[in-house]
Amino acid sequence: MSNIFQWQLHGDGKTLAPGEVVEPDERLTWVRTAGIGAQHVIAMFGATFLVPILTGFDPSTTLFFTAMSTALFLLINKNMLPSYLGSSFGFIAPIAAVASAHKGLAVASFGIMVTGILLALIGVLVHYAGAKWIDIIMPPVVNGAIVAIIGFNLAPSVWNNFKVAPDTAIVTLVAVLLVAVLFKGLLGRLNILIGVIIGCIWGYVRSLDRIFTEIYNVINNIPIIIYMTLAALVFGQSFRNMAIAMIAFGWLVMARNVRNLVLMYRDREYNLASRCLGTPVWRILLKNIFPYLISVVILRLALSIPQTIALESTLSYLGLGLDVNTPSLGILLRNARNYFLQYPYLLVFPAVIVSLITITFYLVGNAFSDAADPRNHV
Repeated sequence: MSNIFQWQLHGDGKTLAPGEVVEPDERLTWVRTAGIGAQHVIAMFGATFLVPILTGFDPSTTLFFTAMSTALFLLINKNMLPSYLGSSFGFIAPIAAVASAHKGLAVASFGIMVTGILLALIGVLVHYAGAKWIDIIMPPVVNGAIVAIIGFNLAPSVWNNFKVAPDTAIVTLVAVLLVAVLFKGLLGRLNILIGVIIGCIWGYVRSLDRIFTEIYNVINNIPIIIYMTLAALVFGQSFRNMAIAMIAFGWLVMARNVRNLVLMYRDREYNLASRCLGTPVWRILLKNIFPYLISVVILRLALSIPQTIALESTLSYLGLGLDVNTPSLGILLRNARNYFLQYPYLLVFPAVIVSLITITFYLVGNAFSDAADPRNHV
């Protein structure tokens, strides 16, 4: 017992090769260990409290039995497999069926007890006979179908909670998916934790709108070329670093415009009347607000493409952008400045190309914007 919390550092504690496993007596750096532990707590919080809330059981009783079962589990296997035993989502559908038949929680509790005894007997059988027969009886296709059925049984509960705060739910879900897809290593593995944090922040955005507005005003008053220059000097010159810096600071203008439009359309008389009549928020967003945002977003995106090209060209011309061997308008301008007096037309062609790209994307974006604007289809 004295060695339970004396973990050894796994490798350098920072990097893991594909397929590499951190053993129970090992750990990563304390920051990474704390992050993974926090995510595990968040995931198990739902299993501990969500299941009793959905089934009508007392959360305190559930918490007591999960704590007792986890302690017994760790003592029996001598901490060789550290894990938290939470409530099983597989019991939700049977308990809901018992509740719909008006049999009461006593019948459901008896069914849970019988299931627990059966699982204990199966555990004894696995201890002596091995687990190969389980893989034969329940192959991955069967397990996948069971998990899918459990998910479908939770769909009504998910929908009911979604209707309470649809914007927060969408932001949280999108954040979890984007972090899992866009980031590698520890950040990608902590997608649930980061998504929940972003969702919590979003939930307070409306009350902290004034603070975020002031932060935006401070950041937006500084030209983006300064941020890009600092990023290139601090993190080095590469396409990846430049793209990350553009994404980090380029969304502010779009976010500000969309926010202002949402507030404007939200307070229109017809939307206020819809809210008074009990229309769900998600329906107001989909029917009365989002259609008017599409045209603005399309035009802004179309204009952001030549702006991004011009910004990259400026950075590359100053020697803070792409590598000299990478094809770029900025690199062409940088190479042409040494021969400007002899061949002045070398500066004309890149400028003409940037102008044509800007005009083209403006015309195309304006056409798509007009086509997407619902006011043009009345």
